[in-house]
Amino acid sequence: MPVKRQAVYEMLKQLLADGVPVHGVGLQAHLSIEPSPVPENHGYYQDVVEEEKTIELFASLGLEVQITELDVSLYVPGVQYEHSLFYTLLTPELEAKQAERYRQFFELFRKHQDVITSVTLWGIADDETWLSHFASGRRDFPLLFDTQHQPKQAFRRIVAF
Repeated sequence: MPVKRQAVYEMLKQLLADGVPVHGVGLQAHLSIEPSPVPENHGYYQDVVEEEKTIELFASLGLEVQITELDVSLYVPGVQYEHSLFYTLLTPELEAKQAERYRQFFELFRKHQDVITSVTLWGIADDETWLSHFASGRRDFPLLFDTQHQPKQAFRRIVAF
């Protein structure tokens, strides 16, 4: 969110001015296959343009930037899903959409490889993801490897450059 980004920037700027040894900042990246349609929801700002603004703003302070906890959920923030609409499997259409989203963000990360020092995914395979452990019972498939630990389209898209 732009307001939160600016507040964190101001805090970091002041800490640095006060001599506090801050060397980098981590940006949590729990993304979804598309931004939220709800302007009040944090997911509304989940796009490459906003992420690039964030990377550039923090890098302007001379800080290293790390992308942390990266995953791409099938569920769009701010949208209410009925149990009947929960995903029980990863369809080819959803997988293609997710792969494109991963590709877009990794293209951005490579563009800023001079300041991004790491990208950490928040898990390995879809059989064990925090996004499938909600009380609602919904399943999610947010990672680069499927439930059988086979590479998904997303994996192939981010390593093909």
